[in-house]
Amino acid sequence: EDPTATSNLLGYLWDKMGYVSKLFAIAVVDETMADVFSLAKYLPMLANLAGEIVMVADTLKIDCKGFNGYNDDTFRSKLNRDWETINISLDKLEAFDRVNLKTKPGIWRDLAVMKRRIEVDSQIKIVVE
Repeated sequence: EDPTATSNLLGYLWDKMGYVSKLFAIAVVDETMADVFSLAKYLPMLANLAGEIVMVADTLKIDCKGFNGYNDDTFRSKLNRDWETINISLDKLEAFDRVNLKTKPGIWRDLAVMKRRIEVDSQIKIVVE
């Protein structure tokens, strides 16, 4: 993807947090990123992870935009989820990752191969606080 100039750096950082929350989850299963995005059994978990990030961003009045198929608006409401739109978003993420030579997130490699701590605490801590 081409670089994008923005005056909304905070919005893009929170978008990345919503996307990375999915990668943290993918890192603890033995599946490729594309497979997790395509399997129905993971759909509620992926929607809830992103939904929590979006809820906090909304509370902080952060204007998020999305990228590569990840769209904050898709995951916004836990009460009236539009599963068709969520599936479209995840299909875009799956398509993006199906052609990627990197099939698993770097977080998985840190855990499974390198046996080292990951940055989940420092990144997700911001949301929890």
